[in-house]
Amino acid sequence: MVSMAACQPIVALELAVIGFLAFSPGALCFDIFSNSGLGVQQVLPGLSVEPSPSALGNVVQIPLQRRFIQYNGRFYFAQVNVGSPEQSLELIVDTGSTSTWVYGTDYCQDQSNNSNYQCYDPNKSNTSTIIPAPPAFEARYPHNKFKGLYVEDEIAVGTAKLGKDTRFGMVQTGDGIARGGLIGMGFDTAEFGPNNSFGYQYPDILDLFYNESVIDSRAFGLFLNNGSVPENEARGSLVFGGYDKSKFTGPLVSFAITSPSDVRRVGAPLASISATIAHIPVPIWTAAGDVDVNGTSIPAVFDSGDMMTAVPVPALAELIKQINGYRNGMLNKMQPGGKFDASMKCGHSTADILVHFTFASFADTTITINVPFSELVLPAPWGEDCLFALQPKLKNPSKPYWFNFGSSVVDSMYLVVDYDTNTIQIAKANYDGRETDIVPIRHR
Repeated sequence: MVSMAACQPIVALELAVIGFLAFSPGALCFDIFSNSGLGVQQVLPGLSVEPSPSALGNVVQIPLQRRFIQYNGRFYFAQVNVGSPEQSLELIVDTGSTSTWVYGTDYCQDQSNNSNYQCYDPNKSNTSTIIPAPPAFEARYPHNKFKGLYVEDEIAVGTAKLGKDTRFGMVQTGDGIARGGLIGMGFDTAEFGPNNSFGYQYPDILDLFYNESVIDSRAFGLFLNNGSVPENEARGSLVFGGYDKSKFTGPLVSFAITSPSDVRRVGAPLASISATIAHIPVPIWTAAGDVDVNGTSIPAVFDSGDMMTAVPVPALAELIKQINGYRNGMLNKMQPGGKFDASMKCGHSTADILVHFTFASFADTTITINVPFSELVLPAPWGEDCLFALQPKLKNPSKPYWFNFGSSVVDSMYLVVDYDTNTIQIAKANYDGRETDIVPIRHR
């Protein structure tokens, strides 16, 4: 078993789409744990052999850096290197979508007065190929839309490098979020396609790692860390092909992935929401057989690329009522039609409030994730106030329906997503785990 590690210097930033930019030096380190399967240790040139925590298979582990971006919000970034010679970019890790894309030089020219963007120049890479349209690249998110071209080039994630035929989007126009782009970790059938479709499918980074035997499963483990760590200092981790036992406590509870009926997404069945207020348990909401337009159970979809969490309107209304009954006026009241102003004053003492999210299947498999109220109070992207992370999800009786769980809740859990077995495992996050304990997942 070989542990291969490399550290590459980066700049740790406080990011802003419009506003102040502060720099401080830092480093990101990447590890690959490898076993040839024959008991023979192999070392890549220039990399050192170290004791490994496991000899079961191959994984790629990368650290994640949480950053707050003014006017956009909080995101978790991974460093990747694109092209030859390499161009270093920081990409948002997004379990809520599949396409991987970077900003191109055309986009950066339009943002010439904004130094927050890192852009990829295919003309400076000896291994790049621009794919003529059609199809052109398109990506659509609730508050952002992007257009551009497809490119093929080398991508290095840690010490693992994918070949020059790795396809990804290169954004030329759109409403940007700072840094270099995005890594999509969703189902491989959900790449964005033209004309608001999901029909243009091609191997994503997870698939390519598996296809090239860098990892032994189409699975990953995700740890985001939580908001008790100072902003822009939190470190998470993403493990391709395995998971890190040091980042959770208690058992990993397994569910079949539950998706909305329109397109496959990474979700689990949400059974109930409750709270503990001043040490008193308070029931808030239960699913009670609620289904979407096609009769399927309504999942909570885990979306690490969004800081907000959408919950049922009745659940949010009751939670606001209970919290305001204890701390008068801390949250704005729900308005008719499910409208809600999420802004709130910062600095409230909320140590005695917990919100509990329970996931359960028909097989009586269940786990409850306890989220401190402080985790749901986020710095507002636009100014000095704060923002309540829970938002109302209105139900449209004619469309598929799901609850979007962003990083404000996901950072209190550890997720293991396995597309080979169509399962998701959930555990309670462990913020005190210092030493990694990697467990590869093997399906061949």
